[in-house]
Amino acid sequence: MPSSTLSDVARAKTAQRAVGTYFLANGVVMGAWVPHLPDRARDLHLDAGALGWALLASGLGAVLAMPLAGRMTAQRGSRDVCRVAGIAFPVMLSAVVLAPTALLMALALLCFGIAGASMDVAMNSQGIAVEEQLGARTISRLHGMWSIGGFAGAAITSFLLSRHLPAQAIVLSFSAFVILLVVVATPLLFTRAEEGLHEQPHALRPHGRLLLLGLVAFVSMVCEGSIADWSGLYLRVVRDAGHGVSGYGYAAFAALMVTGRLTGDSVVARLGEERVLLAGGLLAAVGLAVVIGTGWLHLTSELWWLLGFALVGAGLANASPVIYRTAGRVRDVPAGAGIATTVGIGYAGLLAGPPGLGFVGKHAGLTSIMTCVMALCCVMAFGARLVRGLATPTAH
Repeated sequence: MPSSTLSDVARAKTAQRAVGTYFLANGVVMGAWVPHLPDRARDLHLDAGALGWALLASGLGAVLAMPLAGRMTAQRGSRDVCRVAGIAFPVMLSAVVLAPTALLMALALLCFGIAGASMDVAMNSQGIAVEEQLGARTISRLHGMWSIGGFAGAAITSFLLSRHLPAQAIVLSFSAFVILLVVVATPLLFTRAEEGLHEQPHALRPHGRLLLLGLVAFVSMVCEGSIADWSGLYLRVVRDAGHGVSGYGYAAFAALMVTGRLTGDSVVARLGEERVLLAGGLLAAVGLAVVIGTGWLHLTSELWWLLGFALVGAGLANASPVIYRTAGRVRDVPAGAGIATTVGIGYAGLLAGPPGLGFVGKHAGLTSIMTCVMALCCVMAFGARLVRGLATPTAH
């Protein structure tokens, strides 16, 4: 192998570690927010409907950020967008947790959604460039890093809250840690020239086959986001889980996502993308049936709902990596543009979908939210046929 090629591969591996750090940092912020959510609802006297309206601000921010983030990434390079969004995201986390009123929290959530969506678009674009340079699939691995961050953020925050440490100190410490990660990783990312942004667009107007894949991504991310936003409040209100303990449901969910995503490439290679998506949707539905059913049967052991949420995490683990990878193989669509577009639609589902379910919960109870998510998991399983119909095999 020529020395220049060896040098290019080494540079790509360095960028891969840096973008993996960004996925980890993004996951830490999302995971750390989850255990604070029930306390925020209690402190600000928000019912499910009012909380849904507040959370909808983050979804609105994500939708507003998508076209702007894609344009800025194409014009300035993903590294510049990562740098700004990567610092703004943890700062907005602190603003959300420290906001003294519901209105200020909603405004902070709007900025939280903008920063998070911008960071998501930019780091996925960076990941696409790394994949192209290495000539190997790394999406599942990168999403695995996100899940590691989500698990660590949720578990550590839950533990600290259960020990009655001040929420202000916890969130400020997490924000400082994430900012440090971002500052260290940013110089190692690909520059705009190294990304080769002139070769293809970073997003497309979704239509036809790409739109169908985007809708499946939207559904899968609504499911994932709903567990993040509503599992803690469900366990606190419906299952009477203690202070801080309510976050362990999401921690169990995130832990199995870590395992599933780190092993996802080999599992998909063995079973195929369609089977993985089908089985994953059904497994997630079974997990939610366990969570809901043990409530109806008045089984109070925490192990039951921990098992249920763990099954949901295992089922959803490889949904988005499979969908995004397939979007990169849609006929007549540049790989990077297909993935970035589908990521954008999926991220809108992650932040905008769960608040919509909050309005359902206001009128029909928090259990109805989990029931709706279970139904959406079945829809995702049904959509597995689209993976087969919309992709063309690619050798790697």
